[in-house]
Amino acid sequence: MEELGMNSLEYGLLIKAYKDLFYIRHEWFGEIRFEVYPSLEKAPFIFRVPWNAEIANQWISPQSSLQQINNLLRNLVGSVVRWTLRGYFVKRERKQLQARLRRRPIDLRQLMMCPNCKSLSIELHKEIAQCRDCHWQTTVLMPQ
Repeated sequence: MEELGMNSLEYGLLIKAYKDLFYIRHEWFGEIRFEVYPSLEKAPFIFRVPWNAEIANQWISPQSSLQQINNLLRNLVGSVVRWTLRGYFVKRERKQLQARLRRRPIDLRQLMMCPNCKSLSIELHKEIAQCRDCHWQTTVLMPQ
């Protein structure tokens, strides 16, 4: 169901227009009294039969067409605003990260590996890089 909401505009709008059909939301203080039914046979009748309009009307407050349109438009505008702001902030964070990474000093010794024995133990001496394990060496020009 979640994938359907993410991939179908119509289904996503349906969820936004009728949140009470899809989500259970309650605020409370103190403890919550609840009952767990060990089997379907012991559950109340309303949970054992498919819902029709009469049963649904007992649990879901009816909305006028104007309320439905208002909810749909408010949620749609809110989604567009959130999506736009999210895109803006993601781009801004990405640019900030790239700037930090560009400013970060790089220790080239951490990136070097001996091509002969694959050791990471490379020593740098002026213009020479040498493997501590197999003594392979090469000339390197290090940036100042």
